[in-house]
Amino acid sequence: MRPGRRGIAATAAVIGMLSLATPAVAASTPPPSDPGSATAPLLGTTAYRVVALGESQIRVGILAVARVPHGTAVYYAVAPNSTGDADVVFMHTKSLNDPFPVQALANLAIVDVAHDAVYQPLISGERCLCSSAGDLSGTDANGTPSVGYAILPELPTDLSSVTIRMGGYAFLPGIPVGDAPPTGPVAAAPVPLGSWPELPDEAAIAAGDVKQATRPLTTNIADPVAATSTSRTRTIVALASDVLFANDSATLNGKAQSALRAVADKINAHGTGVVMIDGYTDSVDSDAHNQALSEARAQSVRTALTPLVTNTGVTFQTAGHGEQDPVADNGTAQGRQLNRRVTVSFATEGDK
Repeated sequence: MRPGRRGIAATAAVIGMLSLATPAVAASTPPPSDPGSATAPLLGTTAYRVVALGESQIRVGILAVARVPHGTAVYYAVAPNSTGDADVVFMHTKSLNDPFPVQALANLAIVDVAHDAVYQPLISGERCLCSSAGDLSGTDANGTPSVGYAILPELPTDLSSVTIRMGGYAFLPGIPVGDAPPTGPVAAAPVPLGSWPELPDEAAIAAGDVKQATRPLTTNIADPVAATSTSRTRTIVALASDVLFANDSATLNGKAQSALRAVADKINAHGTGVVMIDGYTDSVDSDAHNQALSEARAQSVRTALTPLVTNTGVTFQTAGHGEQDPVADNGTAQGRQLNRRVTVSFATEGDK
């Protein structure tokens, strides 16, 4: 996300540009006062309301995407709402599977359809290589937008433009990728529009966890029985244990057959290599009990699934993980229900 884009004529007063939200999210609060002469190249703009913040509207402009050594830098500007508070904490929602520090503004990603990947900010040590909520506080009494950044993994060399996802809600396609960071003054946070934040040094970027920050581009479909995540190369089906088994049991019930037949159909049509069956429990009961139960449930699914699979190009493996790797909060009944699951995952290789 670098602003050093050749041929970008879209230089304008940023508040004016940031207030040009997508039609689906028209402004519900008056814009802040004119920031004066602050200008910047805008590659895309969006806005959305934040219900948890009293319907405050956040306006965001993408300033640049640029290749840097060992990574990709994305620069953006955030315009404060009518109260003068940027209220950008909303950009990041913490979850149990989320490695980002609490105040990291990490809910930003590059969607790479050509390579079936989504790139998120890098983490180096325990630090997100991205701006924090405190970095985007108001910069002056005029409501001048603040500039933030995020460092993502290196992009494939054949990508000249990308789609940016902001805040989990907005998708901005056709954003050009520059070969160098923007030029201009560098300022300490909060960085006013017209200056650029200082990026982490090259060593920190090189130490970032690329594997953690690179996710497959998937389609996710869920129903009360299963949640299916599908990419071009892999399918993962998370079967709800409460549908397959009685409480604290590893014996499949009558409802399980139709659920497993649907999974078998997917394996027969597209599966290749090892079909991995993993059992998980909630955190109730002892570690030893949960481990044994998760292993037994995974084995029961394998035993029932094997005769349904006619695809000779696959083999089966099972594992139990007890209460490890929760996908929801074990402190709530709903969360524990989501954590009790058996996943069936396999590589895909076209129609068979």
